[in-house]
Amino acid sequence: MRFDLCNGKSIVVPPHLLQFGSQFEHLSDSTSWLAEFLKKNQPGDFGFASGSMSIRKLCSYVLQQKVDGQYKSYMEPLGGAGIDAKLFEQDPTQVYLNDIDMGCLELLLANFPQAFISRLNFFDKKERAKLLSVKPDFIFLDYNEYTPTKFWKGEYRDTTVESFNSAQKFLLLNDCGVHFLQYGKKSYEVYSKMLGQTISTLPEYFKAVGEWYQQFIGAEWHLTDVTHHRTTSGHKLGTELSSYQLFRKSWAPATDGIFQAGSNGMPTIRMIGKDELAAHPMLTVKMD
Repeated sequence: MRFDLCNGKSIVVPPHLLQFGSQFEHLSDSTSWLAEFLKKNQPGDFGFASGSMSIRKLCSYVLQQKVDGQYKSYMEPLGGAGIDAKLFEQDPTQVYLNDIDMGCLELLLANFPQAFISRLNFFDKKERAKLLSVKPDFIFLDYNEYTPTKFWKGEYRDTTVESFNSAQKFLLLNDCGVHFLQYGKKSYEVYSKMLGQTISTLPEYFKAVGEWYQQFIGAEWHLTDVTHHRTTSGHKLGTELSSYQLFRKSWAPATDGIFQAGSNGMPTIRMIGKDELAAHPMLTVKMD
């Protein structure tokens, strides 16, 4: 099987890895990209790959296009199949990919012959320190189910803060916190209390959460751009909402000739829907 991507690059999946019907009770950070793909797709039916999965990729790719050419080295501590890495890589010899799952590791080794590939436990302090010692320009934290509430309670906090400390220019964070906000007024009240300011709209949430993070990651980091989506996850598995948040280090709006900030420090925000995906397909699945 092969994923042909919108930028002309490809990811090849060896046949022996395609054991469809993979089972797991709940998606968690121990769930590999391969396990999720094999559960939510079936031979001849790649609705999840061309739908929800592709919208996720479009969300991240739209942000990559904003900073294309402004970084060289790129890292994913949770590399999965490497689809985002093929969309983000600038110099193939300065790509750093990591995954603990053996199937994903095999995919990364096969599709990134010039990259640095590792099998380290990102959630183990010592192994994470070894991985992040590289200090790349760009880090993408593509957690399965990250929310700022979990960060506040201590889960993901060390992995996230240490990644910000390692990244030299950009960090992209997959934040599912917007899923909770679909429940309305009470959910906004919960986040208002945690973030320390009243929020009642999605743009206000993004502005507030970007400012809130600075107490942990430093005032030099700014949340400048956001994409988000609301999609059905395929095969009657429910609705998923997530956002992709691009942080820039030492960003100065007066000297940045590319990025145009919104008013009052509001990040640029873009909703990605099915119509946009139809106009800009991200990948095509081909069976060999």
